[in-house]
Amino acid sequence: MQQLIEAEELKERCLDLLEQVSEQHETLVITRDGQAVAKLVSVSWEPGLADGSGRASVDDVVVPMEVAWES
Repeated sequence: MQQLIEAEELKERCLDLLEQVSEQHETLVITRDGQAVAKLVSVSWEPGLADGSGRASVDDVVVPMEVAWES
C-alpha cells in the first residue's frame, strides 16, 4: 500500500512513521507542495537490502540501464 504524506508531517511524526513502514511494509510517498519528492520503504522490500546490510550487488539490478558503459 502506498500513502502520500507531506514533508512537514513526516518531520513531526518521523519515528512513528518509520515504525509503521517497517512493521506494515507500507510505502510512504513524501511530498512537498503537492509534488512527490521521495519514497520511504521498508528495507526488507528493497532489492539487495533484504538482509538489512544496506548493500546491493550487481544481481540486484532489475531494469536495464539506459546509459551505455565504456571500458
